[in-house]
Amino acid sequence: MSRFCWATVTEPSGRLEPSPWAPIPSRSSWATSTAMSGGGSDSVSVLLGNGDGTFQPARTFAVGAHPTSVAMGDFNRDGMLDLAVASQTSSTVSVLLGNGDGTFRAPLTLTAGTNPTGVAVGDFDGDGALDLAVANYGSANVSVLPGNGDGTFRPAVNVSTGNGPWAVAVGDFDRDGKLDLAVANDDGGTVSVLVNSTGGGGAGQKIVWTDLVNATATDNSVQKTSASRPREATRR
Repeated sequence: MSRFCWATVTEPSGRLEPSPWAPIPSRSSWATSTAMSGGGSDSVSVLLGNGDGTFQPARTFAVGAHPTSVAMGDFNRDGMLDLAVASQTSSTVSVLLGNGDGTFRAPLTLTAGTNPTGVAVGDFDGDGALDLAVANYGSANVSVLPGNGDGTFRPAVNVSTGNGPWAVAVGDFDRDGKLDLAVANDDGGTVSVLVNSTGGGGAGQKIVWTDLVNATATDNSVQKTSASRPREATRR
């Protein structure tokens, strides 16, 4: 029978606000987005695992103002994990390229929509380079930033969602081999599903998103808002 035990992890100084955390499997570690107040600065904290269920003290790295979400991927294809952090107040996304030892380079600051609160990673155009999808609470859209495969990203393509998008998830919802997006909208309690209709993979090609066709959801009703907006599922 499996058993669980509790370990004490020391928080970084300042105020820790609830936010998603991302596991780093190569080091059995955690990366958690934290918002610091008072004399501290807004940062992302990385806790390296000891392999026995305990963790080393947090290492903090500066990002934008009021970070709310963190995602992980190898953005420059060097075999080491990197971080992307959405910062709500500064309306930016910080990309921190990893050195492979639990430390990160100075952040690359990207522009998304207004008040981004969620970030996810996936190869949406099939070119082998990871891209970013950012839920923008203030501008009611998702920004998709195509990756160049060297740690840099092209300008965002913005796609409308429901009001107050807060979090974004990635998956192949129509089983066509392309990654789609599901966006949780805080205002109104809806979920916007954005289907990836991009053509064959290729560097630099435009990523295209369309409405979900013939959508069904267990115990949900699915309604179409308009021809230019995604479908939204609401709980009955």
